[in-house]
Amino acid sequence: MKGFTSIVSFLRGCRRGVFGNLSLFKKGNGNNGSPTKFLGDDRNHNNRSHTPADHQFLGDDATSISGRAATAGFTLIELLVVVLIIGILAAVAVPQYEKVVEKTRAMEAVGLVRSVRQAQELYYMQNSRYASSLDALTLSFPQSLAKNFNWDGPDQLKNGRFAISRSAEKYFYVIVASGDFRGIHLPGKIYCAAPPSNQKAVEICSEIGSSEEDSDGSWRRFVIQ
Repeated sequence: MKGFTSIVSFLRGCRRGVFGNLSLFKKGNGNNGSPTKFLGDDRNHNNRSHTPADHQFLGDDATSISGRAATAGFTLIELLVVVLIIGILAAVAVPQYEKVVEKTRAMEAVGLVRSVRQAQELYYMQNSRYASSLDALTLSFPQSLAKNFNWDGPDQLKNGRFAISRSAEKYFYVIVASGDFRGIHLPGKIYCAAPPSNQKAVEICSEIGSSEEDSDGSWRRFVIQ
């Protein structure tokens, strides 16, 4: 019983402090009963009562790490909006990109046709006839063009006509350097021709050509030179 009384006296001389959810006890200052200062206490701590707000634990505030993590990231609606924007941009940009690439190919083909046309004119002045092969003109069909174009061969070349055609899923057109013989379209000119049903090919020919001439129900022809 005497021991129990000593414990009670000891507890009365102690003060309880709360830090987070950890209770700390520290004995008072000997016999004078002066209060003991705890970690985080100020001088006025003993003179005010404790409220539930005084015992706020770590992680309870709105700015805690878990609170910030809960509000981070995107919502489902935001993600759907981003996907929708990307889809719209792709629908506009991809066809334009394909068109630019195809136009570049067509202009490369025009460069070859123009070179053949000029070489044929010089050959005709010297020999009074057109060359029947590209070798006679010291020209060759580039491999870069051979991947995407075909040419109509030496039978037409000897008549002064040189034509290469583009045959693809979306594009079908022909770039022609006409000879000067009768019964052909646009004699002595270079033009691009595409069937009216292939609108993408018609757009390519209209962009690389300067004017539309001698078109009919089968072909739309745009003069390049």
